[in-house]
Amino acid sequence: LPDGKTIYGVWTYDHGGSLGPMKRSDDGGLTWGKLLEVPESWRSVNNCPTIYRLADPAGVNRLVVYAGSGPADISMNKGNDPHMYLAHSADDGRTWSEMSRTELAGGAMPFCSIVPINGGKALLGMTNIRRPGEKVEVKSNVVVQSISLDGGLSWEPYRVVLDLPGLKPCEPWVFRSPDGKTLLCLIRENVKRMAL
Repeated sequence: LPDGKTIYGVWTYDHGGSLGPMKRSDDGGLTWGKLLEVPESWRSVNNCPTIYRLADPAGVNRLVVYAGSGPADISMNKGNDPHMYLAHSADDGRTWSEMSRTELAGGAMPFCSIVPINGGKALLGMTNIRRPGEKVEVKSNVVVQSISLDGGLSWEPYRVVLDLPGLKPCEPWVFRSPDGKTLLCLIRENVKRMAL
């Protein structure tokens, strides 16, 4: 947070499991308090939560937690809902909303990187999803981006910005150049390769 001391951390139970654990540090990460209370709906969503402090075009700041996928649809005998979910706090983490479904779907990862663009009038979010319509490469990855005009509460449909068949580009992270004019995106390969 802007005080330079308060940090929130959020994670899952098990690898890619349900959300719920959240802690706060009041001394820049040197020590951490007890688990914080969050709405029960957080346990119904899964995978790789990310947390950002985001400003909308009017300058209102919110903490936003994104989760990679939603609850299983037992009534239709289907697995996890592939839509990204989010919860937000308007009071710097003292209270939180329930998890709500976004219109973004396609993979298990929430936004890996969000940066302000257009002078703070919009946000650019990037992540990786499965290749739309893929029938052969079951665990394909493509890098996508989306734009938010309301401080990260709603997002435009994904646009594929990198597709390398046979490779699994993953977890894009965006940096801004010191002069503020250029964005650089670093991406890792998700397939473990070993040289012999």
